[in-house]
Amino acid sequence: MSTVNKDNKDKEVLQNILKIQDNIDKIKEKYKDDAEFIDEIETSCYKSLFKGKKRIEEDFKEQVNTDRNIRVGIVGRVKAGKSSLLNSLLFEGRDILPKAPTPMTAALTQMEYSKINYIEIEFITEDDMSLLKEQKEEYKKLFERTREEINKEKEGKVEDLSKEAEERIKANDSNEILIASNEIYYNIKKIKENNKNIYDEVMSNTIKRIDFNNIEEIKDKLKDYVSSDGIYVNFVKSLKLYINLDILKEISILDTPGFNDPLATRNEKANQLLSKCEAILILTPSTHNFSRSDIDAINRISKREGIQEIYVVISKFDDSLLSDDIVRKADGDLDNAIENVLDELYDNIEDNFNKINNDGVFDNILKNVKKRITYSSGMCANMFETFENKAKWDNEKKKVFENFCEKYSDYFSEKENELSILSLKKLGNIKRIREILKDVESKKEDLLKDSLRKFDKRYKASADDIIKEITNYIDRKERQIDSGTTEDKTKEINNLLKSYDKIKPMIHSTYIDTLRIWEMNIDKELINILDKHYANLNISINSLIKEKDAMFGKKKKYINVQEILYIFNNYIREFNNFNLNFRISKYMELENSVSKNIISIFSREMPDNTEISNSSIKNLISNVTINYQNKIEFVTFDELLKDKVFADKFKDDFNTVNKYSGKSTVEGKDAENLIIGVNGAKEWIKHKFKEQIDLRINKLFNELNNLDFSNILLRKYQNKLENELRELKDKSSSIDKWKKIKKEIRNII
Repeated sequence: MSTVNKDNKDKEVLQNILKIQDNIDKIKEKYKDDAEFIDEIETSCYKSLFKGKKRIEEDFKEQVNTDRNIRVGIVGRVKAGKSSLLNSLLFEGRDILPKAPTPMTAALTQMEYSKINYIEIEFITEDDMSLLKEQKEEYKKLFERTREEINKEKEGKVEDLSKEAEERIKANDSNEILIASNEIYYNIKKIKENNKNIYDEVMSNTIKRIDFNNIEEIKDKLKDYVSSDGIYVNFVKSLKLYINLDILKEISILDTPGFNDPLATRNEKANQLLSKCEAILILTPSTHNFSRSDIDAINRISKREGIQEIYVVISKFDDSLLSDDIVRKADGDLDNAIENVLDELYDNIEDNFNKINNDGVFDNILKNVKKRITYSSGMCANMFETFENKAKWDNEKKKVFENFCEKYSDYFSEKENELSILSLKKLGNIKRIREILKDVESKKEDLLKDSLRKFDKRYKASADDIIKEITNYIDRKERQIDSGTTEDKTKEINNLLKSYDKIKPMIHSTYIDTLRIWEMNIDKELINILDKHYANLNISINSLIKEKDAMFGKKKKYINVQEILYIFNNYIREFNNFNLNFRISKYMELENSVSKNIISIFSREMPDNTEISNSSIKNLISNVTINYQNKIEFVTFDELLKDKVFADKFKDDFNTVNKYSGKSTVEGKDAENLIIGVNGAKEWIKHKFKEQIDLRINKLFNELNNLDFSNILLRKYQNKLENELRELKDKSSSIDKWKKIKKEIRNII
């Protein structure tokens, strides 16, 4: 396709998506007098990709970009062998990436290429803690109910009622989230009580950066954050590893927690990042193939995201080969054993994918099972890579090797090293995994070009979700109209009016208090992030400044120009990157806090209003504040340059930097000038960002503070009930009206 044709196709797709947004906006304008219906549309759009033309155009620019790495996602439950596989693929079998100690502490991990080695750790927030606390309370209720049930069943004749209740709860997979939340919450509470400095450090710093010089340092640098006894392990939400590694120059890797995550924000982020991957490797252990945990992890993948390349890796393959039954059937022949196990697993995997292939996402696997499914043993790959240091193997590796020597003596031997090395290499099968990645890499141009189709598919699927959600809302409205009575609705309205003057000041006071705490926290958190970025840049720059002996016993500074330009541009890029996600998360944090506090007022003061529910009140609150979401705009670097004073000063300093951009290294006076230029430019960025953030936060806070929130919320609720009463007075016309609207909604695409 020519460049002109491609550009035309790109524009056509974008215009079609923008037209859907137009159609949504037209419906909102047409029915603007029906506040409840408009609230429903806005809430549905808020949860979708359709948040206005500007956001769509920004997403289009980022997604339909052929000048970036292929993104490869690794999907599989915790303990599926993902860390072992990645250690073999990236680090020649060395134990660099640690294993998650438990499902609930498995962090979302991204690995990307960088000239400068560093780790970026994202911690949980106060909002995450609030959610964990709510889920802990749910666990407590479940625990008490289970205790009572067991006590009744066994007529009080239970030796340890609490222990039996715990075991019964754990036996039910659907309780995983509550169990995990309960454990994480109490672990964090314990740290808060015994080591408050750690707790305060985490809660005041969303992001932490750790530099490392070489790959061997990674494990040691991460031990406090991912190991079972790590002091920060319960606080970690995600990790980003920026590594100077050739394999990552073309491919970025995402390792997702294979667990129904107790942290909703981490789960949401994992799904969001996974949706942007071009290729997926699904890991499923050979001896526990396709458990419920596997299916939960695999269900992250949806056809709507348009992921093009999907492969299955049967992990921990050595486990299946050592069973007596497999050894006997193969008569000690390793090749026959591999073939027998694979044939059985191919059938099992094919059957399971057929069951969950409702939207055709796994068609490529099912059409070519043997090409799309392979095996690997991280254990054997590691033993192959470290065979020369066999004496230093841990007891587990020694035992596995001993078992292979006993059961496959023609392939493994304590004496014949070459034979054993070849067999371990075969079982590790890392060459095949690398071939898969090479194959994906070779398709980079086509895969990235296909990002246009993927963008189109994602937005149309999101529009389908809006249609489905609003259609369901209309169906509920029709049922309510059909079954409701004017008497009951009048009673609800009267109940609200009686309580109005009492609860209005309570809502106002709660809203203002929540808003003030939010404003104080958001300002503090943003300043901490800016300071952290600035401190990280200083560390990186200082690490690049070298000295060498000059004449007369003096020292002369010298510096690598390309490296300093790289980290400085990365500094600017980091500011731009956190802007959107931080803005959305802070809005959600405000909405959740306000909702939680005000729902408790309704529940306490108006218990007889049968129509009130947490979700209905939360939707009302969301739509009172939703217009303010996009006002939480934190300045980007490009916006800073529009300020003439800043632009002139910055360009003076940056021109000093640019003067040396064609050189590899500079020394002496030139090195000092380069450092002065970079320091001046970064000082101006830090100063201007802080100034703009303070201005925008104060402006937003004043707007929200001046909002007549309690009155608007109660009026919305009253209007909702009065509108429902009007509809009940003429049921036939009301139902006809909603059927007409339903037809219009279905035609927005």
